[in-house]
Amino acid sequence: LFDWHSVAIFYSFDYCNFSAVANLTRLLACSEEEQKKYPKASMDIGPTFVHRNLRDDPLVDEKGYPSYNKPYSVMSWLETRPPRESG
Repeated sequence: LFDWHSVAIFYSFDYCNFSAVANLTRLLACSEEEQKKYPKASMDIGPTFVHRNLRDDPLVDEKGYPSYNKPYSVMSWLETRPPRESG
């Protein structure tokens, strides 16, 4: 698990007081089975958007190729939370 990356980012975000002017959301690729085993403390690190893990998805033609998760996580997150214009 790469939760230590998330801990560092959320800590830095709060320490620099960015949380006063912006939001930070972690994007997590996780199957339902993985999510059941995922520690609650890790989910409580900060706001987290969970989407299905494409690592072994039948739509992906390359077995175990995880880099599809990065663009898919952004796409899924934006589909459920479209950006708002500021102003």
